[in-house]
Amino acid sequence: MLDALLKVEAKIRSALAYKFCAAYGESQSKYLDARCYATSKGAKRVLPKLLNMLEYIANKDTSHEYLAYYPQGK
Repeated sequence: MLDALLKVEAKIRSALAYKFCAAYGESQSKYLDARCYATSKGAKRVLPKLLNMLEYIANKDTSHEYLAYYPQGK
């Protein structure tokens, strides 16, 4: 069961990344641009935390070598 959930999660993650890139381009810096995300009341509340987390993962967290490998602003 866990294997199936992991496969579904990977498909969803891939689909979201594809749609994001189709809308905003392939530049890694776009993931950190608040203008690329919804502006609803709920989104405005959680967006700063999300962007801080993404910036940390992309720029400082070396435990994700596959993320650190790609230069920012590609």
